[in-house]
Amino acid sequence: MTLDFKSYEETFHILNDLDEQLPLLKYDLNSYKIDETELNNFINTWKGMIFRYFSIVYLEKNEIEKAIDYIFKANEINPHYPQSEYSRAKQQYVNTYMLELLPKLNETTEILDIETDKKEIENLIINIQNKLEFESSTHNYQILIELVNRNIDNKLVLSDIENILEKTLENNNNVFSLIFIAEVYKHLPLGEEMENSIYVNRIPKVVEILQKAISLDIDFELLHLRIGSLLLIYGFHTSEIETENAIKYMKKYVYVYGKFGLK
Repeated sequence: MTLDFKSYEETFHILNDLDEQLPLLKYDLNSYKIDETELNNFINTWKGMIFRYFSIVYLEKNEIEKAIDYIFKANEINPHYPQSEYSRAKQQYVNTYMLELLPKLNETTEILDIETDKKEIENLIINIQNKLEFESSTHNYQILIELVNRNIDNKLVLSDIENILEKTLENNNNVFSLIFIAEVYKHLPLGEEMENSIYVNRIPKVVEILQKAISLDIDFELLHLRIGSLLLIYGFHTSEIETENAIKYMKKYVYVYGKFGLK
């Protein structure tokens, strides 16, 4: 997560200059009678990206408070980053998560009663990789997770991040803002048990947040698979009853796999 600029000072100068030019650009574009929603999405995409890079530079300078402030601002301005609007962000998230999920699918076929083969999965992975070929930018939550990981022993920084996440969660009805919060929460230390860098004791809270996201978009069915896999991890680390409940949940939404070409 480094920038190819000669100096931090030069980087800040470029970012500040870009930020100052945005209102002028918006004013000029207004004369072309561009749809207001599209124009605002365009400007917010750029402003969110500028703030995101401010966060990255401050992270590299180890100015953690400013890095945290800017990544939260960036996500508030455009929670759909690296996309500019909801539907495209949703499709990218679906493809990205399926790419993460599919290589592990053989491990869960017996649990989910899915009949498929390795060739079928490989073809689907290639198909999704092709769709994501030009989607190389990381999500904003990945920047904040990096902040968490670099300050894993700094209780004050972690506490500040958790407090801001809690405030961001209040009255939040934006699906991708909720996903941002959920993804970061998984990596905030709580207890000793971990799996795949996820703190097991965080899972109930993460599931609660993702369920709220689903309530805002009932067609975002892939989130059910996300929840199911988290519940399964939680069950393995807690009790047989929790494991059984997780399996029931996953089987209830096994049809989602079929929408991606798996029988």
